[in-house]
Amino acid sequence: MKTTELMEKMVDKIEFFTQDVGALKDMRGERLYFELNRVGATYGEYFKVTGSNIRDYCRDQFKIDLPNCTIEKFFSSDPNAKWLFPDIVREGVLSGLRHRPIHNRLVASEETAEGNSYQVPYVDEKENEAEEEALDVAEGADIPESEIKYGDRIVVIGKKGRGIIASYEAMRRMKINMLRVHLERVGQRVGIQLDNRCGEVLRVGNSTESAPTAIPVITPGALVYEDLTMGFVELMDNRNFTPTNILCSATTKRKILNMAEFKDPLVFDFARTGKTPSPLGLTLDALRNQPDNQVTILDKAFAVVKVTENDVTVESDKLISKQWDRSYITLNVDFAILYKDARVVIQI
Repeated sequence: MKTTELMEKMVDKIEFFTQDVGALKDMRGERLYFELNRVGATYGEYFKVTGSNIRDYCRDQFKIDLPNCTIEKFFSSDPNAKWLFPDIVREGVLSGLRHRPIHNRLVASEETAEGNSYQVPYVDEKENEAEEEALDVAEGADIPESEIKYGDRIVVIGKKGRGIIASYEAMRRMKINMLRVHLERVGQRVGIQLDNRCGEVLRVGNSTESAPTAIPVITPGALVYEDLTMGFVELMDNRNFTPTNILCSATTKRKILNMAEFKDPLVFDFARTGKTPSPLGLTLDALRNQPDNQVTILDKAFAVVKVTENDVTVESDKLISKQWDRSYITLNVDFAILYKDARVVIQI
């Protein structure tokens, strides 16, 4: 969506929500559904403005107890109820997407793309540290510069998604609360896809130009405590970034947790509480698609940004008409390297 279209939608949304609250509350069913879609708003925003929530709204408008209501009863309660159902599905997925995945705590920023590609603004830092310093400048002399570049790195945003394959006949006796549990799990699975993609971009970059520096271990084929400290020092002292996170595979995470340096009960409480130690003060996370022979250390404040073209979308028409067979939940999201030197990869 172009900037002008986004601005027009924003104006429409403001005009819609600044009208009389009584007029907003009078909207129901199909009319409310299409008005919210027209201005690019959600039911959550509507409930906030009208001082309600989805549970109270369903009780007041449709006389149903939403958590304990079956899908069949929901659709038969009131002809206007069905228009709310896609948002129930979407919110269930979003709840799972927010809960378990880790990528949102690895990104420096979240950006919105106007199309299926994104031009990444970034700073091309000088290789010579002296050229980056703020120095005393003599009268008439050149001032050291750091150039913010824009458009050299283009990221094509792919579509992520997951399907719900079930007929309405199979779903109709299920309670909304139970459906929400399944939808949250769908959201978690989509979130894991995004975690893996974020880890992949951090590990290899979006292109050769944004690939990280690989640091070999001291002893080929073996990862020891000193290798981690070497990556830590490289990022902090040689590049002036602050290490915050370690990403690796589950196998490599197990090896790190079993290093003698991280098993001291006076320092870590892993054996008693199961709380993952923080090696060198860093957050340690395992991702499914990380290879066993690589460990990524990064500064989450500068390494990668999350780029979204479209947030979670459900096939609303199918859900409204109870056509559950192969209904899909999709989103257009990717990740882009911001400062390529804000992470290092230890090569085992």
